[in-house]
Amino acid sequence: MSGSGRPERPLDRNAGPLAAFACDLRLLREGAGLTYRQMAVRAGYSHNALAQAAGGNRLPSLEIALAFASACGGGETEWKKRWCDTKDAVARETRRPADVREPDRWTPLDESTHEGRFAAYLRTLYLVHERPPEAIASEIGRPIADLRCWLDGKTLPVLEDLLALLRALHAPPGGVAIARRLHDHARDTGRPAKTRKHFRISVQWGDRHWALLLGNPQEGNTAVR
Repeated sequence: MSGSGRPERPLDRNAGPLAAFACDLRLLREGAGLTYRQMAVRAGYSHNALAQAAGGNRLPSLEIALAFASACGGGETEWKKRWCDTKDAVARETRRPADVREPDRWTPLDESTHEGRFAAYLRTLYLVHERPPEAIASEIGRPIADLRCWLDGKTLPVLEDLLALLRALHAPPGGVAIARRLHDHARDTGRPAKTRKHFRISVQWGDRHWALLLGNPQEGNTAVR
């Protein structure tokens, strides 16, 4: 048990440097046999802050990482180096240009199905945010292969993974609501959508406007205005 009232979300340490760092923090805590509430007394930070440090969604501050390690008997010099190495790895991953643009990998979607419409909307959010897929996968603690399966409509993320993905893509409340509604439809039925009529979803970020046309595979799916 984590001591925070619910089990920790499983992490794949191969998903990237953030996930690997969080996994190592978890192993350190488990080795010390402490709950997060017990650690909080030693570390001087709330149990929620310590649990988030090992959540794998973002790199904790150096101060919290060192407090976490110290509470579990970890050495300051070792964990400061590991934190710095992780920070550098995340920065390199974010800056590294992809050999192949992610949209060039995408396969055509069948937008007459709920699954296809959901995947098409995820693609729009991805294109607006313009982050390397490796960085997104690392932040949400999932393999990049899972992310690509979601964007291709091959599999559906569970709700927890969907919410983590939407946070990583900085989706606004309206975008979260649309994604969850499309996800619910795709999850509840594999039947074709009731209509093949075209409909357009518009997304506005700052001065950029993206329109998503669904229901017509012959036309382009995304446009910038």
